[in-house]
Amino acid sequence: MGIEILSEWEIVYGTSTLLIVIFSWIIGIKIILKYFQYDQKNLISVGVTWILLTSIWWKGAIIFLSILFEINIEPFIFLALGNMIMAIGLLVWIHSFTTLVYKKFHDKILLIYSVIVAVYLGFFIIFLFIDTSLIGEYTGTFSTQTSIFVKVFQLFAMVSFLITGILFVKTSMESESDEIKWKGRFLLLAFFIFSIASFLEVFRIDDISILTLIFTKLLFLISSVSYYFGFFLPKWLKDMLVKA
Repeated sequence: MGIEILSEWEIVYGTSTLLIVIFSWIIGIKIILKYFQYDQKNLISVGVTWILLTSIWWKGAIIFLSILFEINIEPFIFLALGNMIMAIGLLVWIHSFTTLVYKKFHDKILLIYSVIVAVYLGFFIIFLFIDTSLIGEYTGTFSTQTSIFVKVFQLFAMVSFLITGILFVKTSMESESDEIKWKGRFLLLAFFIFSIASFLEVFRIDDISILTLIFTKLLFLISSVSYYFGFFLPKWLKDMLVKA
């Protein structure tokens, strides 16, 4: 048993997925730790956002580890991971976004999203215990065919993240500071690439080539780095991009 039961494609998928999950945690934690340096509470929610929004890859990483170490985990746990946590991640992001950009409408916007997420999670939990096929079914080692109910929310979350991200970037691009404008460009890149990478993961085709698989994972790594640069430009990069 163990890793020998996996195909070459599955090994590449499992390994690459585990790596991007670890990388997303590193990026998220680095942003959170900046709170102690700058004393800005928003950095905590911004860092947590990235960790939670990338939870759609947790399932694949945990499945890979469970096979690697021959640990038996109930399938419903895999179904719950990511699908539920991503919803919470969306709420954390909306809180961060409205606090930074639309503080006047923070409570109203957050309330609307809280109701939507609460309804989604409520039905999700009910379906999880009544009939897991209402959420999704496993079609392969790492593959699940999620229901329309789940896919609709996933698309809603991705579109919300992209649109609010663009609005967030818009405020950065209106700044007179070249540094802030460059941060906005990196955030725009992060939002677009993350949306593409998420879409490819949600609607993943199992017979794609290994090279295509690796490419999709690289997209996510690029979006993670861009997200970090959108809040913190390293000095060497700032010196290259920002005019004196």
